[in-house]
Amino acid sequence: MTLPSLLQETKYQWRGPLELEQEPLRGGSVHEVSIPPQISSLSKLVYLDLSTNQFSGNIPPEIGLLTTLRTLHLIENQLNGSIPQQIGTLKSLSELVLYTNNLSGPIPVSLGNLSNLTLLFLYKNQISDSIPPEFGNLFILVMLDLDTNNLTGPIPSPPGNFNRVMVLHLFKNQLSCSIPQELGNLKALEWPSLHTNNLTGSIPASLGDLSSLTLHLYANQLSGSIPKELESPLAIFN
Repeated sequence: MTLPSLLQETKYQWRGPLELEQEPLRGGSVHEVSIPPQISSLSKLVYLDLSTNQFSGNIPPEIGLLTTLRTLHLIENQLNGSIPQQIGTLKSLSELVLYTNNLSGPIPVSLGNLSNLTLLFLYKNQISDSIPPEFGNLFILVMLDLDTNNLTGPIPSPPGNFNRVMVLHLFKNQLSCSIPQELGNLKALEWPSLHTNNLTGSIPASLGDLSSLTLHLYANQLSGSIPKELESPLAIFN
């Protein structure tokens, strides 16, 4: 059974999770096919996991019609093209995980509309342009991982109520300018990994306000001295 035929059989009926991770479909494996636009017919779907297959082509914009979707995992495929703006209409989405594909182009600013998002993993793609400042609207985000892409420009200053983030991985990009002082306001932040970029200027003393910290800043163009605020034994500096 192919994925389109599976969708046809379950049209208007599927309400639970649809998970094909590392699982062949009956009668053949998921092999070098695209995700069909008919996926939008599963209008009550809440969990979609098509990870670790050989899906290629674009992510269909029709995926934005799955308005009840809470989890979207498309990990380790061969997907290319840009991330559809329409994903930003999935207001119930709490996990968006698209890492290890060949996605390119900018991050859609519409992702800043996903107010229920707690987990955003886009690493190991070919995403370019800058980090949208609209990410500051993701107030309950806990983990943000954009590493190993082609992102440029500055790290946006997080707003004061952006305070649940524990993991911030932006390493192996081409980010420039200075590290925002406001990162020190992210009281839950434990693991900011900003290494292997083009960051300049001094290390903000405000990072010393974080109670538990593992900090990776190597392979940048930082200057100045290490702030005394980071001399705490809880700050692991690399």
